[in-house]
Amino acid sequence: MHREAESIRRHLQELGLHDAIPPELARRASLVTARPGEAIVRQGGRSDSLLLLAAGKIKVYTTTPDGKSLILSFLGPPEMLGDIEYVRRGLELMNTVEAVTPATLIRIPYQEADRLAADHAPFLHFLLGVITRKFQMKNTSLSFNLLYPVEVRLASYLLSVCGEEDGSGSARLEAGALRDAANLIGTSYRHLNRVLLQFARDGLIERARSSIAVRDRSALTALAQENIYEPKPGGRSG
Repeated sequence: MHREAESIRRHLQELGLHDAIPPELARRASLVTARPGEAIVRQGGRSDSLLLLAAGKIKVYTTTPDGKSLILSFLGPPEMLGDIEYVRRGLELMNTVEAVTPATLIRIPYQEADRLAADHAPFLHFLLGVITRKFQMKNTSLSFNLLYPVEVRLASYLLSVCGEEDGSGSARLEAGALRDAANLIGTSYRHLNRVLLQFARDGLIERARSSIAVRDRSALTALAQENIYEPKPGGRSG
């Protein structure tokens, strides 16, 4: 227990949130881990806790009424989950969130946040910033991002799911995940394969029978216009 508390304290210090999360609340938090591909929360479910991403990368997507899944963004620390549902109790979770890399999250029960941080200005300021950024992100992602050509969307997706040489994420995208990738970026499987073939011809990726790897990350980044799925601080998505 002491080791977990110390780890939480260290994470909050590294994230610059030691003021936003008061010590009394931090002592009642716990750590949660998720493996790559594991769902952390699911759209339509219920939440009883805030989940603060302390390490790793997550993928956020939504499922439309006709059953189509669309990627909203890939996010890193210090993203928070369950915040909108904290403000509007009883609201179903708006999106599905999966771990892309091994992820560590700090779990803060709603009832403890009510008791220990409801009047804590730095906590409320942080919460407001997170919620404001999310609404902006969702509004732009569902409309503006789909105006980008498939080449830009696919390049951005590959940059997000294929890790760099430092080991952040999986270095390859399994071929079996391509149909999901097509759905998430809003295109057909056939069109996605045509674009992948062109990427391979241009030397951007290396395509094997069972997987795809990024070969020229800088060229892919230029094509992706940085990365439309990973908002930068101060950028259009927050």
